Amino acid sequence: MRDAGAEVEIVNLRKKTIKSCIGCFTCWTKTPGKCIHKDDMTNELFPKWLKSDLVVYGIQGTAYLTLLVKFKSIQYSVPRIL
Repeated sequence: MRDAGAEVEIVNLRKKTIKSCIGCFTCWTKTPGKCIHKDDMTNELFPKWLKSDLVVYGIQGTAYLTLLVKFKSIQYSVPRIL
């Protein structure tokens, strides 16, 4: 992708602190699109995710469970998509 001229950033989600959604719906009702959690997803990753044209998630075969746990980060996108 870099060879084609794209700006690429690789982020290791295992090194990030991403809290689980607690289902409070604050991001839907009180502060639309803004999560109550102040973690790496809220402060760093989600703003980049919103501005990106493409997001690619990749895993190693042995890292499936770790990624599955971190994949909860997609929960942050639900209020923005809907």
